[in-house]
Amino acid sequence: MQQQHDGGDRKVTERQKRRNQQFQNAVENFRSKQAPERLQPKKHRWVTPLVLLLSVGIGLVLIFQMPSMFGEEQLSFVEVFSSVKPQNVLLAVGALAAILLLDVCKYVVTLHATTRTLRPLVSVKTSLLGRYYDNITPFASGGQPMQIYYLYTKGYSAGLSSAVVMIKYFFNTTAWLAVAFVAMVCNKQVLSPVSNGNVLLIAGWTGWALNMCVPVFMVLFVAMPKLAKRITAWIIHVGFKLKIVKNKEAAIHRALSAVRDFRSSFVIMAKRPLHLVLLTLCCILELSLSFAFPYFIIRMFNGLQTDAGFATMFQVMALHAFASFAASVVPTPGNSGALEGLITTAFSSIAGATLMWVIFTWRFSVYYIYILIGVGITAFNLVRNVVRSRRAKKQSAQSVTQTSSADEEAADGVGQTATEREQAAPTREGE
Repeated sequence: MQQQHDGGDRKVTERQKRRNQQFQNAVENFRSKQAPERLQPKKHRWVTPLVLLLSVGIGLVLIFQMPSMFGEEQLSFVEVFSSVKPQNVLLAVGALAAILLLDVCKYVVTLHATTRTLRPLVSVKTSLLGRYYDNITPFASGGQPMQIYYLYTKGYSAGLSSAVVMIKYFFNTTAWLAVAFVAMVCNKQVLSPVSNGNVLLIAGWTGWALNMCVPVFMVLFVAMPKLAKRITAWIIHVGFKLKIVKNKEAAIHRALSAVRDFRSSFVIMAKRPLHLVLLTLCCILELSLSFAFPYFIIRMFNGLQTDAGFATMFQVMALHAFASFAASVVPTPGNSGALEGLITTAFSSIAGATLMWVIFTWRFSVYYIYILIGVGITAFNLVRNVVRSRRAKKQSAQSVTQTSSADEEAADGVGQTATEREQAAPTREGE
């Protein structure tokens, strides 16, 4: 009996040692990351702003033109806003504030899990920078590098900065796919009354499947690493033959690095069970509210029936999910152009005469507002850097002036001492 007990304790100890070793390997994986650099294109800097402006312009045109294609007479600005009820406005604003707050909480939890410190202000700016650069770059590819760079400038190591951003990214992506899957599966008939609903159905599931490829490959690497490496090598080889991939070795290195980051993220959070639960809840709640947010806007404009409740909100989540995933493969900043058109199509059967104002308000709240905030932050940082530079030059000039004055005073002192000696010399001679 004692031997069995000792054997059980030995297994527990070995298991604990193995987990500790996995945790140390996960930490070491991020620790080996190099210091990030702020990515600034050296050539054709005008291309990105031009593409952004064109995408925003196309999106706005679609918002104001597409509702008329469905033969629905749209209410005027005065008609819509005169019927708005204050309680519905507060509900919509509260939902938007909750979305922002929950996204910030993800970084608060992740930073506390990795550093044991609470940095709410850093979390706020990290969240806003991520959303801003995601919205102005194709495939939302610019947010993570800028977040890592920002955290690095705030005194965190390169490894820790990468860990915080990647942990949040992987958990958020998993929750995004899971929430959308539940909404889409449980509302199979939601696209029946929608014009071209079958096209949106196929495009939505195609986009979801393409986005699902990344986590599937990550899990496959963890479960069957040899098979996953062969599949990845084959895919990269095909991409190289098609001139899509320029450097096979670099592509394979990036793929393996992403897998290590994925595995390390979950290992680190598994060591912090409370933080793991909190981060998961924040991701699920924030994404559920994001998918449901158009419901609160339609409700604000009185575009729903009086008995519209949770079931209608769940249907809106599904419509939003189908449109979002259908547009996710379009390589424009923030999926502009495609997303406005698809969202308009999806909500044409539910928003009615308020469709145009619903789409505009929703798009402004989840896209344009972050661009304005990002531009504001950029302008603030620019002015602050100019002020600090001038202040530093002024202090440097004052320091030089003070040094020169001190040198002159010292020289005067030396000269005065020499004069006194000369005056005292005849006196000594007379003596």
